[in-house]
Amino acid sequence: MTADARLPTSLYMLRGENFTAYVGDVFWLETVQGPLEMRLVDVKIGAAPLFHGTDRCPFSLLFNSPPGDYSKTEGGMANLRHKKLGLVQGAYIAPCVADRHPSWGPGQLWAATFT
Repeated sequence: MTADARLPTSLYMLRGENFTAYVGDVFWLETVQGPLEMRLVDVKIGAAPLFHGTDRCPFSLLFNSPPGDYSKTEGGMANLRHKKLGLVQGAYIAPCVADRHPSWGPGQLWAATFT
């Protein structure tokens, strides 16, 4: 995928490889309170597909948002935006606890998982 390519419009067509070149980039999570800026800090791709008849390996995207009060921002289906990739519509994303790499800095970690 080239740096200016758009993502597939179907969630099923997304692959972890669509995102690896964008680690470090800013994405925006669309929330009721307005867009929440978050940085993609890691992409983890599974070793093999989970389901028979598919070639997609499961993957997860880990984001870090600035420190703040996220008590009113719940996890669930939401849209993510990126200035070059465009819209990821209806991704499941939620706050999470994970081992934090020192280079990510402080903030709230979020995970979007695709099976």
